[in-house]
Formats: sequence, C-alpha cells, structure tokens
Amino acid sequence: MKAILKHVGEVYWPWPQDHIAEMRECGPSIRIAPDSIPDLETPYPVMFIHPRGTFHVSMDIIDIIDLWNELGMERHIPTDADIEDYINFGLPTLAFIGVFRFLDGNDQAEYKRLVKKYGIEFGPAVTHYSYITGAQVVIGDQGEGLDLVDLLEGQGVVVEPVKIIRVGKEEREANENPD
Repeated sequence: MKAILKHVGEVYWPWPQDHIAEMRECGPSIRIAPDSIPDLETPYPVMFIHPRGTFHVSMDIIDIIDLWNELGMERHIPTDADIEDYINFGLPTLAFIGVFRFLDGNDQAEYKRLVKKYGIEFGPAVTHYSYITGAQVVIGDQGEGLDLVDLLEGQGVVVEPVKIIRVGKEEREANENPD
C-alpha cells in the first residue's frame, strides 16, 4: 500500500495518544509539501509515526507478561476507554504505551522505576492513520499556486484556494486602536 508517512513531534504530542486525541477532536491538519504528494487515488492515506510509538524491554517475552501483571496488580492500568480500544483492535503495544503515558503524567517516580526495572526503551512506529480528502493551497499575490490547484483537482482532491492578505503596520495599528 502506498501512503504518505508523517512524523509527529514529541514536543507538542509527548505520547501517541495525545496526537490521536487531538485528531479525534479536530481532525488531522498537516502541512505536506506539494512535491511530496504521491500520485495516488484519493483519499490519500497518511500514516503517523510517533517517536514513542513502540517499546521493547531488555530481556524476553516473560518480562512483558510480568510487566503487564505488575501494572495490573499496582492498579496502574487506567479505566480509560482507549485502552480497551487498543486491545480490542489488536494494538496491545498502544495499550502499554497508554499506561506509560498515564504514569508519566501521574506518578513520575513509578514511571521511572518501571522503565529502569524492565529496561524499557521507546522507539518510533506508525501508531495511527487518517486520509487526506481535501487540501488548502495558498495563492500568492501573482497567482502562484494556481497550477498546484489544477494538479490536485485533476487527482480528485477537493481544493480550497486560500489568499493571504498582508496588512501593513499602519493598517494593523488602526484596526487595533479604532478611535
């Protein structure tokens, strides 16, 4: 399957669930360079890669089971509906990561203890996806961008041309301080 891969930054979304929650509420809003859009039938699939999308422990599979049991016995598994979603949809890694996110925000000492005890290391992975069904294209003062509108519309993308109007300093000050 061809798709656009989009990296999600840890600065604004420390955990994959933070980006997933924002997308559920607001929908995906991403900037993609026009020359990086592959020639695909719409809607374009976009796979989001998060730096903490997966993890591994330093030992073996038994340690994963021990970790899950310890998280359950210590009541670290939140009753968050998303945890059930991840398990039901066959995404147990995101269930674990949801627990780490919960601990990171609620009990830093326990989070650090578990990371050290099990030798947990996080790594990047695709954690969720969406589709591009439409796009906005900024049209320059001299009509720059109109060719891109034609190209995208030819590929079946719904395009909204956007014109940015530059306001001079005097106009801004007049609008901010009307007499």
